Amino acid sequence: MKIMYTRPEDNGLSIVIAAPKEAIEKVLGPLTQEQYEAHVMERSIPADAINPRRITDDAIPANREFRNAWADITPEPVVDIDLVKAKDLKLMELRDKRNIELEKLDKEFMIALEQGRDLNVIKDKKQLLRDVTGPLKNLPVSGINDEEILDQIRALATLEV
Repeated sequence: MKIMYTRPEDNGLSIVIAAPKEAIEKVLGPLTQEQYEAHVMERSIPADAINPRRITDDAIPANREFRNAWADITPEPVVDIDLVKAKDLKLMELRDKRNIELEKLDKEFMIALEQGRDLNVIKDKKQLLRDVTGPLKNLPVSGINDEEILDQIRALATLEV
C-alpha cells in the first residue's frame, strides 16, 4: 500500500510505502484489511498531512529527476510535476554548476593577472557563464505535467563550458 500526502510545512509531496500487511500482523496479530489500512494511516501519516490518499505504482513517475517538484494538484490519485518548481530546481542546479566553473576561472584569472597575460579570454568565459541562466529564467512556465515543457527545461539547464 502506498499513500501520498502534501506536507503543510513546505507543500512538498511525501509518499509512504507501508510495510506489508503480513509483516504488521506478525507484531499485532491478525488484522482485517480495514484495520491494516487504519493502522498504516495512524502510524505513518502526520495528523496535519494534506489530502492523504492511496496511489498505485503507476501513479508515481519512473524518473526521479524532478522529485522535488512533485505535487498533488489534480483530483486524480497521481503524482503531478509542478512546472514552476521543476524550472526552479533546474535553475538551482545550473547555478551550482556555473559557480564551480566561475571559481575555477577566478583562480585562472588571478594567475593570468600575476603573470601579466591577456585577461580578455577569461573575462569572456566568465560573462558567458553569468549569462547561461538567462534562457531558462526567461522560459515562461505554468501548470503541471507537460512533458514538452520539461524537455525544454532540461535542454536549457545544460552547462557547456
